[in-house]
Amino acid sequence: MPGNKKNESAWDVRNVTTLVGLRAYAAKSNILPEQTLGRGLLRMYPGDEATEYLSVVGTDAFMDFVESIQSESEVCIVETKGLEDLDVPLKMQRLKEWCSDINAAQRRVRFDYVFVEEKDFETYKPETFGGLMAGFRKYKE
Repeated sequence: MPGNKKNESAWDVRNVTTLVGLRAYAAKSNILPEQTLGRGLLRMYPGDEATEYLSVVGTDAFMDFVESIQSESEVCIVETKGLEDLDVPLKMQRLKEWCSDINAAQRRVRFDYVFVEEKDFETYKPETFGGLMAGFRKYKE
């Protein structure tokens, strides 16, 4: 994904039909494979009822991750920030729209999101994931 000094942020590419995960994906955290798969799950035609397909291939570790989430019934995307950039509100609006689109397009897995600023996390220190979801409501309304 190209970047330059003016624009260091990513943008949504909607015409992805094949996702190839070739990185090692060796970290215990699943953040990288989640982000990789999430890019491929953007609907090409939001609001359209057409069925869209995504072909997924990759390393054994990536495919293991893809298989592991097939049994999930709820997925939450946690967006964390130490410093809020000017484009964060736009990104969060797009994430909200994406969750709405994917939830409307299928019923097997419910997708949700939460925005967590580092300073607020350090202040409130939720002890459970439910506490995190309940306490961090920015960009939810």
